[in-house]
Amino acid sequence: MKICQSPTTESSVTLAPLAPVVALGNFDGVHLAHQKIFQVAVERAKTLKGTPAAFTFEPHPLTVIAPEKAPLLLTPFDKKAALMDALGLELLICEQFTPDFAEQSAEDFFKNVLADKLGARELVVGYDYAFGKGRAGKVETLKRLGQESGIPVNVVEPVYVDGELAGSSAIRRLIGQGEMQAAAKFLGRDYSLTGSVAKGFGAGEGLGAPTANIEAPGCQLPGTGVYAAYAEVAGKRFRAVVNVGTNPTFERGRLTVEAHLLDFNDSIYGEKVEVFFVRRLRDEKKFPTPSDLAAQIQKDVEAAKTILAD
Repeated sequence: MKICQSPTTESSVTLAPLAPVVALGNFDGVHLAHQKIFQVAVERAKTLKGTPAAFTFEPHPLTVIAPEKAPLLLTPFDKKAALMDALGLELLICEQFTPDFAEQSAEDFFKNVLADKLGARELVVGYDYAFGKGRAGKVETLKRLGQESGIPVNVVEPVYVDGELAGSSAIRRLIGQGEMQAAAKFLGRDYSLTGSVAKGFGAGEGLGAPTANIEAPGCQLPGTGVYAAYAEVAGKRFRAVVNVGTNPTFERGRLTVEAHLLDFNDSIYGEKVEVFFVRRLRDEKKFPTPSDLAAQIQKDVEAAKTILAD
């Protein structure tokens, strides 16, 4: 997939020859509703012999407009791009979101960016899409502007899972509650975190269960507890037990994500690790002694083996 960074800042960039069918949105999570939007874009591009594309922003617009309201991310940009690629998109247009960009009216955004700069052949949006300064432009605005410019607008209806609307806010809530299986239903996959392995407190080695301390700043963490998971390192996948919490037995006080990879003994400090959370095993708790904690960890390992075998 080709990635075009901030096309509106480069006067020489034009995508019109590609006849892009452009999906519009932030797409944090790339969940089932987003996937439906991409499916429509891919299908329409195939019919029109155009290029299935997505237009998104980096950073998340709320970090610029209202930082205090900015959400923790479900999918950082690299992960988002990889998921979009796997779903058949051939072009990802990533606009740098700035205060100046946020000042554009809905009409100016449509004309200057979508019509003139991108040369959109068609547009695809979710039912609740909003755009322009103050999100004043709604789906009806987009359809009107599209009709005036000869750019059809495809509107994708909401997607429900078990009677609940599939959306990023619901997924964040479920992940924050440790409901990983429920979150996976909305995502269409297990939720994952990608981060670098940093030096931790080293307590795991003394307990016979060395851990990788994974740092993923700005990302949505699962609720505190112990999880059965998979961890991917350098293209290889391992079963894992992951603790999200503050290590109350040792009174560390700092929230960490520590992954104990089963059947793995290599040093991976500084490496990138992606952890896929499958199921929550138990609450985090304070044990009377480190030995009691070590015994519980072995029980967690056996429980995780059983779950991951299924």
